[in-house]
Amino acid sequence: TVEEVLFRTMATSGRGVVLSSLTLLLGYGALLFSAFEPVRLFGELSGVAIGCALVAQLVLLPAVLAKLAK
Repeated sequence: TVEEVLFRTMATSGRGVVLSSLTLLLGYGALLFSAFEPVRLFGELSGVAIGCALVAQLVLLPAVLAKLAK
């Protein structure tokens, strides 16, 4: 069923998605310590964008796929 496929996909690739997003957040989070304001703001914006993308990949995408498959 569609639900089984979504659960299996999240179980196998979900960890990689989370770890890669956390790695990116950590890397761009280092920019928050910059004394140069544009760099600091870029780090903040990048962190928000990556965080929103992670939430969308883990919550929104499976829900949309399940809804469209029916």
